[in-house]
Amino acid sequence: MLMFPVVAGWNPLILVSPAVLAGYGRVVFVAVCLTVIALGVTLAARRALAGVIVIGLVFFAGISQVLARVSGQLDAVFSPYSAARNMVFFSSPAPVEPPPDLGYGAGGARAPGLGGGRCRAGRMGRVGQGCPVSAKHAGGVAEAGQLKAGDISWHGVMRAEMTKILTDPVTWRALAWALVVNVALYALAASNLRLATSSGPPAPLWRIAPLMFAPVYVFLVIPVYAAAGEYVSGQMRISLAAVPDRRLLAAGKLAAAGLLVVPGALLAVGPGRVILALSQGLGLTAAAADVVRWTVAYSLMAAVAYSLGVLLRNRVTPLAILIMVPLMVSTGILPADWLGVIKLMPDQLSMNIAGAPYNESVAMHPPAALGIMLIWAAVMLIAQAAGVLRRDA
Repeated sequence: MLMFPVVAGWNPLILVSPAVLAGYGRVVFVAVCLTVIALGVTLAARRALAGVIVIGLVFFAGISQVLARVSGQLDAVFSPYSAARNMVFFSSPAPVEPPPDLGYGAGGARAPGLGGGRCRAGRMGRVGQGCPVSAKHAGGVAEAGQLKAGDISWHGVMRAEMTKILTDPVTWRALAWALVVNVALYALAASNLRLATSSGPPAPLWRIAPLMFAPVYVFLVIPVYAAAGEYVSGQMRISLAAVPDRRLLAAGKLAAAGLLVVPGALLAVGPGRVILALSQGLGLTAAAADVVRWTVAYSLMAAVAYSLGVLLRNRVTPLAILIMVPLMVSTGILPADWLGVIKLMPDQLSMNIAGAPYNESVAMHPPAALGIMLIWAAVMLIAQAAGVLRRDA
């Protein structure tokens, strides 16, 4: 729900619209499935660690599309994430029609497989009538000579993707909200504001790590929208028709997002950290190092959020997943023996990178946290690239 206020003219009734309620239903479905699986495994094995391991394997199998590589039907049946995506709670919207000239080459000849024919049963090869585009089909168009991937430059694709992100009003609104909230928080922290805590005397605001790190979830709207926006709107089919080489398209989209997210993270969190550094009398070197740590933490969280956006093809679910862990940690509903796993989650690692762990039980050396978070980012980015290359649009 954090992303809706940054959309122009948003209507609060959207929170109870059929599409959003369907998204809530899918999230609840996945949560219930994982809970039942964990409970069953834990009761059968009589070990909590067994349930944690199985849930971890199910989670990674789902987001990395391991089962989908073996069999699409196997993935749809045994992966809670795929089952949730395939659930239909309400009537589906009308298919997105391609523009009239889609599928025509420069000479006016229609490219094979493109056009107004109906989707044939068992095939995912036509673009007309809102049919999804398969990797095999996109490659076939290039081989037919109508659209040659070799004629499309990587820099051109990257510039086009950067234009898409920069011209989306949500990008600027999310960045503005993240900047404003950060500056407001750090201005209050610089005034030596103290808040009551449940574990001891009132603590300075800047020491309450979850609160100071919370604006990152507003900033993550940017990579999630950049990754999932084209899937939600149906634009991805047109992008694949324009750039048949999926490797080129995936690389261009990732490079564009990265080149915009890193300076965006610096702009979102940098001024606030400078305000706090000046109030604490830190030197220039210490202040710069602090800003760099927080920028890296924001950027790596953005890499995970971008990957989830591509894999889940949804704007709400990635943010819900990323917010779920800190909420569970802050409410204390998790047993103490789970802390060893929780401290390896992206949000906790990012807070440790920034030098602001949630508490001592999940604290970790910043270099160690950075190394593990880099592995998280690499695995997630490889998984999303595999999804772009192998899954139908």
